[in-house]
Amino acid sequence: MFENSIQDTIKRLNPVVTKAFINSKMFSRVIVDKGAIVNVMPLITLQKLSKNMEDLISTYMKMVSLMRVAFNALRTLIADLVVGL
Repeated sequence: MFENSIQDTIKRLNPVVTKAFINSKMFSRVIVDKGAIVNVMPLITLQKLSKNMEDLISTYMKMVSLMRVAFNALRTLIADLVVGL
């Protein structure tokens, strides 16, 4: 029964790939994931935004996977986002 609820959750969280502007820079493939409040940004994306680790804000936030595994978020970036162009 527990496995079925995880499978149902995964089906409802199918992402959408679209174009977006992040801090006025165009990205041709951005994943929109139906409600996650925490997203992970690859370092290459951070570099394309002309940002580095010093530009990120320290946080005590914890992230939890669908399998209930918790880990600490490293830092946070505040950005302007325009999706679905």
